[in-house]
Amino acid sequence: MRENVKVFQLDDRYTKLTVISTFRHPRLVEHELLARGRDHEDYRKKHLRGALEKIQTAQLFHSSFSRSKSKSGSSAAVAGVPGIGKTTMLQKIVYDWATGKIFQQFQFVFSFKFRDLNTINCRINLRELILDQYPYFGNILREVWKNPEGLLFIFDGLDEFKHRIDFADSRRDTEPKHQCPDPEWWCEVSDIVYSLIQGKLLPGCSVLVTTRPTVLHFLEKAKIGVWAEILGFFNDLGDSGVKLVSMALGNPECKIQKLWLRDVGLTDSGAEDLASALSTNPSLTELDLSNNTLGDSGVKLVFSALGNPELNRVGLTDSGAENLASSLSTNPTLTELDLSNNKLGDSGVKLVSAALRNPECKIQKLRLNNVGLTVSGTEDLASALSTNPSLTGLDLGLNSLTDRSVPALRRLILTCPNLNWIELDGNRFSQTGEKDLRSLREVRRGLTVIV
Repeated sequence: MRENVKVFQLDDRYTKLTVISTFRHPRLVEHELLARGRDHEDYRKKHLRGALEKIQTAQLFHSSFSRSKSKSGSSAAVAGVPGIGKTTMLQKIVYDWATGKIFQQFQFVFSFKFRDLNTINCRINLRELILDQYPYFGNILREVWKNPEGLLFIFDGLDEFKHRIDFADSRRDTEPKHQCPDPEWWCEVSDIVYSLIQGKLLPGCSVLVTTRPTVLHFLEKAKIGVWAEILGFFNDLGDSGVKLVSMALGNPECKIQKLWLRDVGLTDSGAEDLASALSTNPSLTELDLSNNTLGDSGVKLVFSALGNPELNRVGLTDSGAENLASSLSTNPTLTELDLSNNKLGDSGVKLVSAALRNPECKIQKLRLNNVGLTVSGTEDLASALSTNPSLTGLDLGLNSLTDRSVPALRRLILTCPNLNWIELDGNRFSQTGEKDLRSLREVRRGLTVIV
């Protein structure tokens, strides 16, 4: 029997996001991740009154918002925290362009996800990159190149790109292996993106990049004309509102797979209703509960029901970490865990570390940003992860790590077999300690160390 499937137009369901044009230093946006909800609003009102301007997506390449003096061709960067709507915004942009509503100065729009570009492990040229996703362009691309001003390239999710694009590295403009002068020149994917943004490849074309704010510093030296940030929309459901959502999730006809309930005023009380619904919903695979006051009891409820919720800034402490660690060690389906901005301390991290030693634990990305980690906790974590075969990414930024932590971190970086990146920025290393950690890039080729 065929399922009843309802089809909705994007125009009917799309909620306009609040996007601001900002000329602030990109690192400022990173630190704003530490202030959410009411604190976030107070921060903006106090420090940024009059400095921000709301911008429509159709204005992203408008000259009044751009720092670029070029009359043709521009690059724009749009930042936003995970789940805020960056990808959906890009889909709406492409839809509105295709239906003639915006960006009619562009004849062609080519959209790529950095996540997909990660699968390319060889040198390639722009022509082949386009034909891989748009094969019907095969016979006309040479004509397309003749009018670069009519081209818009969209790259979604810079933070997910496995290769670092260093716009401050002057060697990219001088070394032949990095140069990408024309669309049929064979080079690395990162060189193609760099050359498009910097106007070296198809000068006159326009580029739109989206990213999480945490990697905006990579774009500091890029030729970005417009900086923008998605603030999203205020949606304070509270426990009563989440209870209604939970009732919908408990319906056997509910087939939702991803649900974002960030900063909605959820407490441990509402978590009980949510956990009950989750335990009977087989389709939901992703749940973001960040920036709510779940506390240890609320985290225990939802984690035992689903097993892989996003738990950034939810009021988890070292006491609750014990229950969490117990669930971790027996959950082979969990591949990403974000416990950032919780008061775990060394004792909480030690409990989590013990769970990570279990062979059944398949964590690939672990974020422990701003959790009160010190030298003592680093030893436990390094010992647990140094032989972990599944870990590919680790975020330990904004903790209290010092040069005394460097030996343990070196051991972790050099022995963790599949580690691709580690974030250590915002700690208390001396210049010598930072230099020592950066030097590990030379020992492990392809490793990204952010410090």
